[in-house]
Amino acid sequence: MNPMEKMLDKGSISRNKDFTNQSGIIKHDSVRIDKRTKEKDAWMSGYFMAGYADDMIKIKNIDTVAKTITTASATMYGYGYGKSWTWWYGVNISKHDT
Repeated sequence: MNPMEKMLDKGSISRNKDFTNQSGIIKHDSVRIDKRTKEKDAWMSGYFMAGYADDMIKIKNIDTVAKTITTASATMYGYGYGKSWTWWYGVNISKHDT
């Protein structure tokens, strides 16, 4: 599991009646995820904002230079960081990416 490091863009929050589906941009420090940039169907799961609301979101882009993950869509509560429960892990990410 990886902590939510810092949010560069928390994305739209449908719970607040923002249905624009704006994706989030998350700063990360995971060397492991940087090696998985060629995955076609990578997802992330975890508690992105609220400790009672887990979610799974498709990953749109992993930028190894900026060390960011851009999600493919919004999540109901948005994306946050700095709390003990805001963490994520990769889903459908192969160990054999080249």
